[in-house]
Amino acid sequence: MKTATHRITSRGTRRGAMASAIVAVTFALVTAPRAQNSLDGDSVTEVVDAYHSPQHFAVEFKIGPYTPSLDAEFGGSASPYADLFGDSSGLIYEGEFDWQIWRGFGSIGLGISLAYFGQSAAPFGDDSVGGKPASGETRVAGETSITLLPIALLAVYRFDVLANRWHIPLVPYVKVGLTYTFWWIRKGSGDVASADGSDAAGGNFGWQVNLGLALRLDILEPNAAKSLDVNAGVNHSYIFFEMKHLAADDFGSAKALDVGATTWLAGLAFEF
Repeated sequence: MKTATHRITSRGTRRGAMASAIVAVTFALVTAPRAQNSLDGDSVTEVVDAYHSPQHFAVEFKIGPYTPSLDAEFGGSASPYADLFGDSSGLIYEGEFDWQIWRGFGSIGLGISLAYFGQSAAPFGDDSVGGKPASGETRVAGETSITLLPIALLAVYRFDVLANRWHIPLVPYVKVGLTYTFWWIRKGSGDVASADGSDAAGGNFGWQVNLGLALRLDILEPNAAKSLDVNAGVNHSYIFFEMKHLAADDFGSAKALDVGATTWLAGLAFEF
């Protein structure tokens, strides 16, 4: 009798548990669409607006006028660069990659940059390095060219507090670093030119400093900027203008060919 009663009680308990489970599942199915509808509305918008992908790096692409300081070492007594290539500036193209190692009151980063500058002109007849001969100004067929490849290791500080805290889209910044500039001059034949038995090619150590101001473009299209952050991990985009001084003369060595300059650059930058 006790066994039968126990079986009946166990069955009742199992049926009660099953009924409770069915009620719980039914309730969940009925209320789930309402919860989903609520999540798809204001809650989702708030979550997306508050989301910011991790930020660790920055990349820049820039361009500006450039005239190497080759003539400065003659103190006005001669101007071989201007005589050959003219008074107008060429263009320098530069790319930069920064690793933002600290973020707090602004950001501090380590960067590396690589630039390219090239200028060419028809040479004068009787000068192997393309300079202007004393006998006249007659140019001959062919092309003399100068090429510079400055490489820099940089320390970078960006004051983005105004943009991050108060939505003022201006980011001042400063960069300082050590540089090495490869350079060479080629004759019309394509060979490296020579002077006094030495090839017109080499490399100079030096330093540089950049002072700039960037305009954060997020303010122009906030929704597009947020979508770019959520979908591609691009935190911010900028246009910028900077002044640059490159001292590429082996730290003032009298034997070095001074290929540095003071100039300005403008470009586009992304943080991600």
